[in-house]
Amino acid sequence: MHQTASLDSLAMRLLERLLERRFPVPRQPNPPDRVGQLELLNKQTTARLTRQLEEISALDNKATTILAANGVVLGLVISSLDVFASTGCAARLAIYTALVVLAAGLVAGVWMLWPVNWKLVPKPRPLVDGYRSQTRAKTLGALIAFRVRAYETNQPLQHKKQFRSGRRCSS
Repeated sequence: MHQTASLDSLAMRLLERLLERRFPVPRQPNPPDRVGQLELLNKQTTARLTRQLEEISALDNKATTILAANGVVLGLVISSLDVFASTGCAARLAIYTALVVLAAGLVAGVWMLWPVNWKLVPKPRPLVDGYRSQTRAKTLGALIAFRVRAYETNQPLQHKKQFRSGRRCSS
């Protein structure tokens, strides 16, 4: 029984060699540059995550400017209420309507600026401890995976913030 198994394996090896000679498998001239590819992916995911966070920051800056202007106008209107107290009913109604609109704008500004927990980059200690002895390719792969997860986690929060500001959402 043992001899037939060794004869079968010998026959299989001979058949494989004959097939390799008859139908050679083309070899790649150079193996793909895995680290270079990972560095490119890391650069692209970093750029996309950075762009996402810049868009969010720009929305916050615009909301802050509008909120500050709204607050100044609201303060001016409130401080001059006594001037409008002696005017007719229509003027008072216009002033009180303006106050309600300004107050709604103030609430909307605070709602727009409400803090949200964004994902940014991995914490340094677990990254250093976990990947100190790993290859460059494995470390880059982990960084890319983390950045992709961070982007995907931030995306619904970005859409929510863009909705609050009235902007269209982009992917």
